[in-house]
Amino acid sequence: MANPVINGVEQDLRRGRVAQRGYVPPQQGQFTQQDPYAQAGQAAQGSPAQTSARPITYEDVINKSGIMLGLLFVAAAAVWVIGSYIPAVAALGASLGALGAFVVSMVCIFKRKITPALFVTYSVLEGAALGGISMVFEQRFPGVVVQAVVATAAIFAVTLILFKSGYVRGSSKLMKFALISLVGILIYSIASWLLTAFGVITNPMGADSITLFGIPLGVLVGIFAVVVGAICLILDFEVARQAVETGAASELSWRVAFGIVLDTVYIYVYLLRLLAVARDN
Repeated sequence: MANPVINGVEQDLRRGRVAQRGYVPPQQGQFTQQDPYAQAGQAAQGSPAQTSARPITYEDVINKSGIMLGLLFVAAAAVWVIGSYIPAVAALGASLGALGAFVVSMVCIFKRKITPALFVTYSVLEGAALGGISMVFEQRFPGVVVQAVVATAAIFAVTLILFKSGYVRGSSKLMKFALISLVGILIYSIASWLLTAFGVITNPMGADSITLFGIPLGVLVGIFAVVVGAICLILDFEVARQAVETGAASELSWRVAFGIVLDTVYIYVYLLRLLAVARDN
């Protein structure tokens, strides 16, 4: 998948590393599908041996996602409240939280063994970072945080409804589009930062402040980035469906939830940035 966390989960499902019951690995570049002729509790031909681990359920993914998002929100609120009295706390939370969250997320992505404590730690650190960052944006653009939160919740709900209704599904083409788009957005962000750091662009918004036909580039890039984030969420939901249908071990729900939280945070940050650029213009 475009999300490196979910990509690892999808690859494991494809290779049969986490399957508990009837499972047939798909062809290269396709998504995992359960063998409709395999009986529950019996291994399909060529599938790995069963284990005694409890199979994953949608409730597992929902509960783990709720735990991580809940801890993230509490940490963000704590930094916001304390930072309103001690401004240094907001700055500290934004910098150290972002750095710590990045380091822990890398460990979570590349560590094969699933360790719940790491995902919990990530949620708290990411929450601290978002609390500090959100406070800075709110001070300059009052009301922008509430707008970003509401918009993020709406996008999450719409993508989930569309996925559950069957109107949208993850695919290899969608995955490749999201991956290429994310790389492009990353390159744009790095270039914007460098141009600002070396004084080529004096506006603190960087390349986002450049206008095309009267529209700030940041608005156009922001809208595109949010759309890509929604696509990544759809791919997350697809992997969750695959995990449940192939009977993956329940502990995998932590990794799936982690991917969902990452993409939700990504959408929120870009919405915050998009709304700020629009207001600044």
